[in-house]
Amino acid sequence: MNKIPLKKYFFVSNFRNIRCPSCDVELISDKIALSVIGGISGFGAALTVGIASVIYYLTDKAYFTEILLITIFLEISIFLASVLITRNVLKFTFK
Repeated sequence: MNKIPLKKYFFVSNFRNIRCPSCDVELISDKIALSVIGGISGFGAALTVGIASVIYYLTDKAYFTEILLITIFLEISIFLASVLITRNVLKFTFK
């Protein structure tokens, strides 16, 4: 059994399945696991933006560029972490 490339996990969702690169079989993902991972990632992303907004207003609207750059970095990190978690946790079944 060959491993599925990491780039295939970037767009897997409850509405989109993955095709095996070696045998071309459609693999159906575990929808509950994807929902949990997506919910936790979404909550983390929303919390990051909320905290950044609070910090921006608490600093009297100063440091906008720094807060924006840190927030973007954290959002990208959350997305990449969710992709890696999906790769390690997600189970597939054959269609």
